[in-house]
Amino acid sequence: IIPFKIVNGEIKEIQLASDYTEILNIIKELGGECEMRDLVNIASKRLSIPREEVKEKLLFLKELNKIEIEGRKIRLTL
Repeated sequence: IIPFKIVNGEIKEIQLASDYTEILNIIKELGGECEMRDLVNIASKRLSIPREEVKEKLLFLKELNKIEIEGRKIRLTL
């Protein structure tokens, strides 16, 4: 799934907000795979947002097929 919008009859891909990009960058920094607990703690501190909000953003990234969540592990699918 790729987020998009239609402008003047043309399909334009929507860039992810910086928070989502930063979460993906953190996963990359951790080797492309990490524990959910570690990622939530790091992202919460780095982005200055509550842990629950980080979890919501992770679910959105999963819906976009940017990440896989298996148990406690998170893996990039890029």
